[in-house]
Amino acid sequence: MKLEDLRPSVSVRGIAPDPVDPAAAVTVVGVEWHGADALTLIYRRPSGGVAEEVLYRYDEARLEVVEQGRPWSFDGDGAAYRLVAEALRIRLAHLFDPLLAVHTSLEGKSNIPLFLYGAPNRDKARLTTIMLSHFHRCELEFESLPVFEDRSKIPRLDLARLPDVGAEMVSSPESSVVLRRKLLRRAA
Repeated sequence: MKLEDLRPSVSVRGIAPDPVDPAAAVTVVGVEWHGADALTLIYRRPSGGVAEEVLYRYDEARLEVVEQGRPWSFDGDGAAYRLVAEALRIRLAHLFDPLLAVHTSLEGKSNIPLFLYGAPNRDKARLTTIMLSHFHRCELEFESLPVFEDRSKIPRLDLARLPDVGAEMVSSPESSVVLRRKLLRRAA
């Protein structure tokens, strides 16, 4: 390393050894040159204290610039990040929506996704209708199957909208025979 490499914000090893960590690096705060072969280096120790030292050309051999990476960056694998983020989302979903595990999609023999929705109440039934309407506006090819906790608790107007967006429905999880038949018909 050359003395010319010493500039503010550079981390350097080989100056003022730290008694706790002799390999610790200091951070350059300032440099004041005295001719071409000497300088006063003002640095910050890892403990936070500021000090200075006069360095000469023969000191170059004991100095080493420490390459410090950024504390964070955006150069990672995007696909791996999305996979991990989705896994964490699914893992923690029960904290926000106990029935989120029911919201899923399957690909069957026709490669047309089948979206399953748990609709325990009026709000979830409306949300399902909105999502399916959006999929239709985007011209997505899909099938859907809302499963109600108790269909009799959903207002008639909300129930009437679901067939308009192409949803075939299952009245309750207790209708397991109907649910199984409809799933197998699409996914098997």
